[in-house]
Order: sequence, then structure tokens, then C-alpha cells
Amino acid sequence: MIFHIAKKEILELVRDGRLRWLGALMALLLIAAFSLGWVEQKRVGSERAEALLEERENWLEQGDKNPHGASHDGMHVFKPLSPLAFFDPGVDGYLGTSVKLESHRQNHIEHPPAADFGGLQRFGAITPAFLLQSMAPLLLILAAFAAFAGEREQGTLRQALSCGASPMALLGGKFLAVIAVVGGVLVLALLGAVALVLMQGTSTGGGTEVGRLLVLALGYALYCAGFVALTLAVSARVRAARSALVIMLGFWALTVFVAPRLMPHVVRSVVTLPSLQEFDHALRQGLSTVPDGHNTQDAYIQERVHKLLIKHNVMHPADLPFNIHGLIMQEGEERSIPIIDRHFGSLWDRIDKQTRVRLWFGLLAPSLAIESFSMSLSGTDFAHHRDFAKAAEKQRRILIQTLNDDMMNNSKFGDHGYVATREVWERVPEFQYKTPDSGWALRQSRLSFVLLLIWAGATGALAFFAVRRLQPL
Repeated sequence: MIFHIAKKEILELVRDGRLRWLGALMALLLIAAFSLGWVEQKRVGSERAEALLEERENWLEQGDKNPHGASHDGMHVFKPLSPLAFFDPGVDGYLGTSVKLESHRQNHIEHPPAADFGGLQRFGAITPAFLLQSMAPLLLILAAFAAFAGEREQGTLRQALSCGASPMALLGGKFLAVIAVVGGVLVLALLGAVALVLMQGTSTGGGTEVGRLLVLALGYALYCAGFVALTLAVSARVRAARSALVIMLGFWALTVFVAPRLMPHVVRSVVTLPSLQEFDHALRQGLSTVPDGHNTQDAYIQERVHKLLIKHNVMHPADLPFNIHGLIMQEGEERSIPIIDRHFGSLWDRIDKQTRVRLWFGLLAPSLAIESFSMSLSGTDFAHHRDFAKAAEKQRRILIQTLNDDMMNNSKFGDHGYVATREVWERVPEFQYKTPDSGWALRQSRLSFVLLLIWAGATGALAFFAVRRLQPL
């Protein structure tokens, strides 16, 4: 019975010229969004890869110089684009793309692409994710709003019930029909994304990214199914199709456009963040409590030198078997690490808390849940940005320790003319960052996935109870 009803509903939907035109328009928009995203992905990815290679070459060709001077000159590393950034660029445009690695401090990741955005780009780019999150629900609403209310107005609902069709069979058939017809949009998006990922080659971990896409498809399927179920529930409870359409269009506008733009103000009032100036001031104050190795008159350094002289049974630092300046510099770096980690960790934790607070509103606005889920699986959310920042900081510590070790082991105390050569620069490993695997991303998005399950389950239950005692009048 359900499949007979679904077949009949599919024929009616296909014959509806308005839906055909809307479906074709949606398909064209998706093709355009994928194409533009792919071109931008290739352009930006190539620029960042070239910049990273050029920076590596500059580091190796910097010439002979003092190792500590080289540590202050530092190097820049660049955040690579996620292979799925063409599908959902997420918050990448508003976060930095490069960071300078230097001694004594951890720098912020700078140069967000949004700084160069025009007015239209600031409003929001047309991406596959945006189309699926905003336009796909609209298409589903237009396909399903008259499912029960329209038949009630035409008198065909009574005929269907009198012929033995149960309310549940009607619900199942109409649900399958809408999903079958409009679900082609989701399938088109999935196939397009898979094709573009495979075109990037195995160097970007194409197999892993295809796995991310399959999980993404599941999340979007739950999101879209919830809109179909809710629309059918409303259509079953109201008397006129026009009323069902107005109600669902109002819900769609609130959840897709109003809620995401209102949430930043709500979140900032619940979880505050320090300004950049306040954060840097607090960090500098924390770092000022430990010696950085430059002030040889510092009480801690004086005590440390004294203990080393006693330990090695010598009278003067020049008699030590290593250059004490290199050791003191490295010890200063190590003493600053807990302070740096505490301040940046606290900042990042507060940003994560803001994200969770915003996400909980996904119970009311499912667009917030799918937005978070989509960014996470696409590798363009704050959790992935934080992972890159940690990898860059790890590279900074390797860089500084390599240079301090060279100064300690290969120079003499008081020899300010010592210079290192390319051989030392080559000891610093090349920075290579790889996006975490899909399992890590899924763990980061547990809450958003649970919210999508709740959304689909709650709307399904609502549709069930709305249709269970369906009456033709």
C-alpha cells in the first residue's frame, strides 16, 4: 500500500511544472557552487603550498648567522586548505592562514581571508553547503506542504481513507515520494563532492575524505528528513494548504536565516572573550615572571649558573663543557611553555564553550546543528583550526630547541661572533600538517549529530501523532 501511494505521489510531483523548474534551478545552483568552490580551492591551495615551499627555501638560504638571531627572525608556516573546503568553507575565511614561529612567544594565526572580502562575500558565499542548508529545505516544504491539506481541500483525502488507505500508509507513501523526488538534490551534491575529492588525488587522502562525505550525507539526510516530516505534520493538522505553507515558510525563515544571525549576540552575552589587547597583556605579564635567558643578571639565572659551576667543578662559565647561554635560553623556553599553554588553552576553551552554547540552540533551530556538523566533517570548524595551531606550536618548539642545542653544543661562552650554517637550518624538519581523520572529526561533532537525530526523531514522532487520527474534514 505504501509503495502504491508513493508511486502515485511521485507522478503528481513530477508533473508539477513549478517543482520541475525549482529542482532544475537548484541543480544548476549546485553545479555553479561546486565549480566556483573547486576553482577557488585550487587557487588558494596552490598559493599556500607555494608560500610554504618559498618560506622553507628562504629558511634554508638565510645564510650564516647566529642561531639565536635566526630564532628571532623565525619562519612562517601556512595552514593548508581542507580537501572539503570547496563544499563547506566554514569559518576558515574568518580565521588566520599563517603564523610566525619565533623564540620566546607563541604568535596568533594571522591574515584571515575575510579581511579582503567585499560586501557581498561578507553576507555569505554561495557554497554547496549553504544551498543544502537553506534552499533544500525550501524545496522540500514546497513539495510537501499540500500533501494532506491540499487533498483535504480537494476532497480526495476522504476518498483515500474510505478506500482503505490507513493514515500511516498515507504518511509513509507521501514521505517516500517527497524524499525520492527532492532527494536527488542530495544525491547530486554527494556525487559531485565525491568526484571532486577523487580528482584531488591520493596526496590529500581522498579515501578518508570520501568517508567524511558519506557521514556528511547522513547528517544532511537527517536534516532534510526532519523538514519533510514537520511539513507533513503541519499539513495534516491544518485545514488549508495555504496555512501549511505560511507556517512552514515562517519556520524556515526563522531557523535558516534569523537564528544563525541572532546567535552570535546571544553567545557573546553568555560566554565573553577577552579582547586581543587584553589577552596579549595578560600573556606578557605571565611570561615576565620567568627569565627568557637574555638578562644574565636575573636572580634565577645567576643561581642556575652557580649550581652548574658547582656541578661541573669549575670556576668560570667558559670552563663548562657547553655554552651556558644556549642552555639558559632553552630552559627559558621550557619555563614559558606552561604559561603559553595555559593562556592559549583558556582562550581556546572559551571559544569551544561559545560553540557548544550556540550548538545547543540547535534543539530549536536545526540549521545550527547541521551547520556545525557540516563544518566539522568538512574540516573547516574551529576544532580543526585549533589542531593546526597546536601543530604549528609544536613546530615552533622543535625549531627553537634545535637552534638552542646548536648554540649550546657548538659555540663557546662569550663568543658572540659564532654563526651557524645551512647544515643547522636543515636540522629543522619541514613543517607538514595533515588534516585529522574522519573518526577524529566525528568525535568532535558528536553533539551536533545527536541534535540532528533528535530533530529527525522528534519531527517523525510529531508527524506520526498528527496523522494517526487523521480526519478528512
